[in-house]
Amino acid sequence: MNKLEKKQKNREINIKTQQARKFVVRLTIITLLLEVLVFFKGQEIKGLAYGQLLLILIFLYGFYHFRSLLMIENKTTSFFSEGMFLMIINSFSLWSQTGHYDHQDTHPLWLIIWPTFGVLMLLFLIAIWALPLSITKCVQYVFVYGLMLLSASYGVIAYTNVRMDDAPPVRNKTIITDRYVSDKSRYIYYYIMVSGREGNGFPEKIEVEESFYESVNTGQEITIDVYPGKLNVPWFKILGD
Repeated sequence: MNKLEKKQKNREINIKTQQARKFVVRLTIITLLLEVLVFFKGQEIKGLAYGQLLLILIFLYGFYHFRSLLMIENKTTSFFSEGMFLMIINSFSLWSQTGHYDHQDTHPLWLIIWPTFGVLMLLFLIAIWALPLSITKCVQYVFVYGLMLLSASYGVIAYTNVRMDDAPPVRNKTIITDRYVSDKSRYIYYYIMVSGREGNGFPEKIEVEESFYESVNTGQEITIDVYPGKLNVPWFKILGD
């Protein structure tokens, strides 16, 4: 390769590098704007979680679109690193939105989550196939991105089951039989024990927010709404929690 050809090739690489960087930066900006919308309007606007999932899929598509650039080892590492932030934000946000979704039995939900995760992971593996990665780097990226894709899968499936469920709830009156605080780990958890749960769709022991825990007493009657779930996995909500 003569100097002219080498110069031309370097110019093409620089152009591709700038395009890849703009691609990631734009996705990151959209991610942050969407996250602000989720934070302030997430309970009012349905479907925002699917926008977050779409951003993850678009980023995975970037591995295809910039494949010729990513065949250069240092460019591959750079693309992974620059895209890590938007992946973390989207996956963590999807996972954190499920914090107030209570299911008596999550096993049926995981029967849907695992195939969803499998599809996303397969897309990721196909996307990075044949890239110049060492075994160590490959294992590292698969592990880290795998955790993020699992979080995203859990988040979007739980979101679909709860937030997209428009069915009317079955209202249950129950009595708090006990309440206690668990501080065995680094975190403090607040629990109440309730009665009359047979066939009602909610467990005997329920984790609640600290504010709700402090507002109720043993022997007090509370109301629990049980919903069928969009994916036919029942979930419940304590009124006032």
